[in-house]
Amino acid sequence: MITIKWKFQIVKLFIAVVLMGIVLMVLMFMGIMLSFGGVMGNTNSGGHGGLGLPLFISEEMMTAFFEVQEDLGIPVSSGIAQVIAESGFGLYGEHGVSGQGLSRLAHEYNNLFGIKYFPGAPYVSGSVNMSTWEHVGGANITITDGFAIYESVGDSIRHRGHMLLRQPYQTNISPFLNNDIGSYTIEQANDFAHGIWVSGWATDPVYVQKLIGHMEKYNLYRFDNMTLEDYQNQETILGDGTFASPVPPGTVLSSPFGWRQNPTGSGSQFHSGIDLVAPLGTPIYAADDGVVMFSGEGWNGGYGNLIRISHGNEYETRYAHNQTLLAKTGEVVKRGQVIALMGSTGDSTGSHLHFEIRLNGLAIDPLLHIKLN
Repeated sequence: MITIKWKFQIVKLFIAVVLMGIVLMVLMFMGIMLSFGGVMGNTNSGGHGGLGLPLFISEEMMTAFFEVQEDLGIPVSSGIAQVIAESGFGLYGEHGVSGQGLSRLAHEYNNLFGIKYFPGAPYVSGSVNMSTWEHVGGANITITDGFAIYESVGDSIRHRGHMLLRQPYQTNISPFLNNDIGSYTIEQANDFAHGIWVSGWATDPVYVQKLIGHMEKYNLYRFDNMTLEDYQNQETILGDGTFASPVPPGTVLSSPFGWRQNPTGSGSQFHSGIDLVAPLGTPIYAADDGVVMFSGEGWNGGYGNLIRISHGNEYETRYAHNQTLLAKTGEVVKRGQVIALMGSTGDSTGSHLHFEIRLNGLAIDPLLHIKLN
């Protein structure tokens, strides 16, 4: 005969099993969603206005950055890089659900740079107390401080420009101001970023490296030699979801989109693209008109030598494991243009192209959008 005590234990065990099942289901769902992030990479989508920028960089921001560059000589490149470093890839705003939004401070209070509140400061409309972390004495600590509130992101950008032309920043950045749009160099832009940090903007010891990394990844240097009019007259690429084959006839489809056995490890994995096999050096074509948002050699999360193209309307394509990269970051490419040569770099077992199509940052089946030759 089962006692009340044992009945209670059985009920507890049943509840525990049910809860464990729920947790496992949640973890499986998260695994599926994370696997959409790429073969092994992240899900950072570009394509603002078809110009290869992160989605949270708005037209209002760009207009203000160009106005401040033309009026004060503050280069656009470091400004966008600071937004990415200080506020980017957050969970707030239009694209926050996919990690393509802004921080809470930036979204709710238009403070793009984590600027502290000082009474009487221009462009500031109020203050808010928030917690953040700073690097002090070799360790990251959490602090609570008052941060500036702005009526618009433009005011935040203009206040940053006002601050940089005053001490303690002025001495360290004035030699690198962009007073000659059209001949501003990458070295000057990098030195400007270093001047911001050495003047005390951030406590992070690798802050400059982060800024330069963003400037290189998104080719932000191109904007330093544009006027606002130049920027507004740029060709805007607007993809419509129709793509051409990225490979020549005779290329073999070796692995489709979806779940598969891990080719370089154990267990199964979600394959966020398709694999197309051909000899080393086979030309790889841009599947549609677009702007190269990233072209870089290295491991790149398993992708190897990688090209990412923004096609506008939140469409992006990725071309992985290349032997040689021909298209450069920031370059406008046309459908059918040779952008790389096939290889076996990164997490690869042989010469092939791993090809992805993404919409709003999520991988979708390329075979629904292209017809292989």
